[in-house]
Amino acid sequence: MIRRVILATDPLRPQAERDADDLVCRLAEEADMFGSLMPELGWQLSIALAREVRATGHRLNPSVASFTGHLALLRRQRPATQAGQEFGLADAVGDQIAAMAAFGDGSAEQGAALLDALPPTQAWADYVAVLARVAPE
Repeated sequence: MIRRVILATDPLRPQAERDADDLVCRLAEEADMFGSLMPELGWQLSIALAREVRATGHRLNPSVASFTGHLALLRRQRPATQAGQEFGLADAVGDQIAAMAAFGDGSAEQGAALLDALPPTQAWADYVAVLARVAPE
């Protein structure tokens, strides 16, 4: 069972396998991805992962440390379990997508691309400001 649950945390598994997951596997996947799906910690983890990938000589397209790459991660996330909802996972994912959609024509994909075109410091500041309006604490 432990092996099955650990293997279930791979978000790149075929959709049919993911659809067959039971609640234990879904909870393990959420726990594994939780930090990466949070607005600030997720970016820190993405930047660290991008650094690790570059050190191996590989290149990911889009970069996990880009808004386009982060949006792809957010879009791959399955609907949150009840436990994930109670911890705010669904809201965190939805708020980040809404913040990206606030740039450009309302499309999160276009907003992510526009943010990626900005200098990183400016893009992050603009994104955080919009995210604060979308999801005030």
